[in-house]
Amino acid sequence: MQLLERGVATQARVDQARTQFDVITNQIAAAEAEKAVVEQRAHEGEVLAPADGRILKVQVLLGSVVLSGDEIASVASGKYYLRLSLPERHAAGIKRDTLVRVVRRGVTVPEDGVAPQGQTGRIVKVYPEISGGRVIADVEVEGIGDFFVNERTLVWIPVAQRTAMFVPPQAVETIHGIDYVRVVSAGHVVTVAVILGEQMETPKGARIEVLSGLKEGDRLIVPD
Repeated sequence: MQLLERGVATQARVDQARTQFDVITNQIAAAEAEKAVVEQRAHEGEVLAPADGRILKVQVLLGSVVLSGDEIASVASGKYYLRLSLPERHAAGIKRDTLVRVVRRGVTVPEDGVAPQGQTGRIVKVYPEISGGRVIADVEVEGIGDFFVNERTLVWIPVAQRTAMFVPPQAVETIHGIDYVRVVSAGHVVTVAVILGEQMETPKGARIEVLSGLKEGDRLIVPD
């Protein structure tokens, strides 16, 4: 305006400059609006998981076009449980809060049948429906998240109980193919023939099951 008042610039040039200024201002406003639209679209295109967890499967490739309702990925959220699938004949023996031993990966079934060291879990849920001749139960185990989903592992679970009598192997003497043990009866040492079962390892050492020949309360003589 000062140039116009001094006569340096004409009214036409001032009007032209003002018009160019208005055009550029409008272009900047349009560009900012377009930028906001692009940012909003980018924000709306974000895919957020409903909960924290481990991604199990991704159904799309990077850069693929997806629509509302399309499945992007499968996420395992929440706490991990070990799911047991046991034969139907054990259904009656599976109870909630039963302790289960879970063996670390890579361990095979030992020849002696003794459960190797592992983590201890607890049955938290037994499903009431039997499907395909199998009963399903969930076991809570600390640190089970280290396993892969659907990975199989060895598990020792009590499904039945029975009362048995065991003796140390050194208490058994075999003569002509017959097994004997010595017991104290009425102040005298008596040799009793027994029928033996399987031998197994216990916290107190090796023991042999006695199927018949002894009764509860017998005093067994074990050699040094």
